[in-house]
Amino acid sequence: MNKLPTIKQIISGELDLPEKQTALNVLLNQQPPKDWLKTNKFAGNSEYLPIDKIEYLLTKIFNDWFVRINNVRMFGNSIETSITLFYRPIIDELQEDINNTSDDNLRTELIKIKHTRKKEDWYDKQDGTGAAVIQVEAGEKASSFDKIKPYAIAIAAPKAESVAISDAADKIGRVFGKDLNRNSLLPYDSLLDNERFKNILKDE
Repeated sequence: MNKLPTIKQIISGELDLPEKQTALNVLLNQQPPKDWLKTNKFAGNSEYLPIDKIEYLLTKIFNDWFVRINNVRMFGNSIETSITLFYRPIIDELQEDINNTSDDNLRTELIKIKHTRKKEDWYDKQDGTGAAVIQVEAGEKASSFDKIKPYAIAIAAPKAESVAISDAADKIGRVFGKDLNRNSLLPYDSLLDNERFKNILKDE
């Protein structure tokens, strides 16, 4: 029976994890480049990672990802959107099991499972929510729906989706902006000492 790791092992990084998974954990928990960050003056000058950088990193790290919109609704004077972000894991655990088993019958069964999976079962996923205010004419109350600007809904809906994607992505790791406005952070680098996993954050 596998024993659970001790707190000391977790803190020191002395865990016997697969090298690929450890490397991925280290990569996903690097801080994003400082020159990529923007400041939101409407939220106490907090830092955030713009959606174009988030989408770039999703493509760079996972190659294959997509978004499913679960719900779009008006909430007060805003558009609210909930989504599920699907991203293809670098490590296919099922394929690893197929490669590592010496039992031919088990390998055959695992291959059947692999080729009959639904598309969504091939992906890891995170849920996210986002909202965007529907703009009204200057000087009007936010609740004055008869004063909504032309194309205000068309602008607010995709903006809410972008916020929802950001919300889902930052749950994956720090590289997507997870801990930008936290003062006290623990490093993940002790899991793996390998500088090459930081190169993905550099423009080529």
